Amino acid sequence: MNSLNDNISPQEKQNLDKWLAESDEHQNQYNLISKIVAAGQHMEFPDDPDVNSAWNSFEFPQDPLPEPSLSARFGNWLSASTSNILQPRRLAFATAVILVVAVFSTWYYHSMHELLKISTGNTQIRQVTLSDGTRIWLNSGTELSYPRSFREKTRHVTVTGEAFFDVAKTSTPFIVRTDRGTIKVLGTRFNVWSREQATRVIVEAGRVKFSSIDDSSSAVILTTGFMSTLAHSNTPSVPEQVSTAQLLGWRQGKLVFERTCLPEILAELERYYDVPIHVDNRALNHKSLTATFDRLPIEKVLYSICQSLDVRYKNVDGVYVIYKADNEAAQP
Repeated sequence: MNSLNDNISPQEKQNLDKWLAESDEHQNQYNLISKIVAAGQHMEFPDDPDVNSAWNSFEFPQDPLPEPSLSARFGNWLSASTSNILQPRRLAFATAVILVVAVFSTWYYHSMHELLKISTGNTQIRQVTLSDGTRIWLNSGTELSYPRSFREKTRHVTVTGEAFFDVAKTSTPFIVRTDRGTIKVLGTRFNVWSREQATRVIVEAGRVKFSSIDDSSSAVILTTGFMSTLAHSNTPSVPEQVSTAQLLGWRQGKLVFERTCLPEILAELERYYDVPIHVDNRALNHKSLTATFDRLPIEKVLYSICQSLDVRYKNVDGVYVIYKADNEAAQP
């Protein structure tokens, strides 16, 4: 055997190569195991002793020895049978092989069940493909946790932020968990928004089951073009029909708001443009807006929002401040 991966499948070989490429430590561990196995295979052992010849050359005393008992004869046979494997060098090699198998099996189990995490910063949109072929797009400020390989009866991932899922269809259920809800599917395309202790699901194609993480009996079924939100209660809202092409425009770089409250709008702008925005009057947090912005400069977006909500903005040392027009103390 020239390497530890001679007899593994192409998928396992791909997973092993990926693991080796992750760090020098992984490569060093693999090299050490390979050396142990190679050294053991080239060890030279002494010839097995000729027990019969040695026994026949033994000079027996004149007086006959007593006939050994049945238990004694069995003990002699067992000792002779095991003498070969108990030789020090053979025992050392056997121990080394067992150790290598144990280490490799432990590594392989943990590597296959290892949870990976991927995240995006402000202004970033990223795509990842899972081991089952599922494709996921991550919006800015999002974190996704998933296993290196799906080997259970269900496929589980966890998301915080916003992500669009194009789930590969198999016989194994695909489950997305957020801090408040659970989305279960077999094969479909849908969007998950999970921020500020709320979860919103929009189905672009297919069918999903959406429920509270604490109460699965509250589940609702969402089909193509429907949306549901789970916020302060443990029950998802009644599904409502929406324009998926409009609301899921973030994958094309658009900012889309549908009856969205001002704090959520400004939080999205902060991630999209990577700038700090402050509201100097809490009363403004109750205002909401419906609008779409397609790759406009931050100043034009803020101007449009302020015009719609009858407020103003100013830039103070790199921080955009939103204030009421009648607040003289905050005038620029």
